[in-house]
Formats: sequence, structure tokens, C-alpha cells
Amino acid sequence: MIRVLAESPAPAVYHCAAGKDRTGVISAVLLGLLGVEEGIIVADYALSSANIDAIIERLNAAEGYRAMLETLPPETMHALPQTMEGFLARIAQRYGSMAGYARDIDLGDETVEKLRFSLLE
Repeated sequence: MIRVLAESPAPAVYHCAAGKDRTGVISAVLLGLLGVEEGIIVADYALSSANIDAIIERLNAAEGYRAMLETLPPETMHALPQTMEGFLARIAQRYGSMAGYARDIDLGDETVEKLRFSLLE
């Protein structure tokens, strides 16, 4: 996804069903690669909490999601700051930084530079 966004010749949108898990991770990686402070990344993730009840209600309206949500532990249906803090801590512990993670998955410095060029002023 990061590579697709870096290579996109036009604006692009990415999302998932609730907008907090897959989208939250992609956003955290993007923001981390762009040099955004961890506190801001955490706050951005936690913004989903303001709408989580409406998100759950919307998902429960769809039969396929309702069945899936019933199998999930209740504590997974949140967007708490601690969740993103834990994710960022694991990235730092395992890879040293978001840039270290990007190198480990062979994202390449050129891709990261394209991303920075297209998303930063």
C-alpha cells in the first residue's frame, strides 16, 4: 500500500471497514516515514474513538460484518491511544524506527523519497 501511494500520479484514498485497524496501521507507517511525531500519530489514531459507536452500528447493519463482529472479543472494538502506542513501541523495538521497518520490508529509500516528495510541502 505504501508503494502504491508513493507511485500514485494523483491523490488516492485507502480505507477499511472500521477505519481504525488496517487504515490505522497504514496511516501510522505513512506518518512515521514522513517524520511525524509519535504523539501526533497516536492522537490521529485515537480520533476514531469519537465515532466508534456509529462505526460499530454501521457494521452491525451488514449481516456479514455482524456475524464477524460477534466472534471478536469486545476489547478489539476501540481505538485507544495505548493500542497505537503499543504498535509503535513494537516497531521501534523490532526495527529501530519506521524507516528501519521500511528497509526490512524492502520498501526502498527511493519509494520513501517519492512519498515524501508527493506528500510534504
